[in-house]
Amino acid sequence: MPFAKGFASSRSFADLSLLSCTISSAVDPDSDPDSMKDLRSFTGVRTPYKNMTVSPDGGQLIFKKDNRTLYWYNVDDITRCTNITIHGIDVCHSGDTIFDIAFLTECSVVVVLQDSENNLYTFKGVIDIEKKILNVVSPVTSTRISSR
Repeated sequence: MPFAKGFASSRSFADLSLLSCTISSAVDPDSDPDSMKDLRSFTGVRTPYKNMTVSPDGGQLIFKKDNRTLYWYNVDDITRCTNITIHGIDVCHSGDTIFDIAFLTECSVVVVLQDSENNLYTFKGVIDIEKKILNVVSPVTSTRISSR
């Protein structure tokens, strides 16, 4: 299974089976296309395994950085990686935290917010990499679900 597909299908940050190149010298990482060749550090991303999403083609990753900032990572061109600010969120949800995020298409995501009473809300956003923003394009909607 190619790295991007295996990574996209997994909810964990690093699939341990991919790390065999760092554990065993029997596998040559340059000749094994399914092995991980290096690990990247995401500066300022405290818990990448909890709040992240992988684009449908496996070419983009988005991590939660703080309540209004995401970190966009381009797998093919790491020089394009950048912070993205959420733009256009309702004032009444400005204090909510990002609970989860998922790609819908290559340029749109759904964001799940959690308020101070643990109620969950969703909105759709469109990524504008050139402007470094995530534009909120739908109303923030209650899921009628409370997290614990």
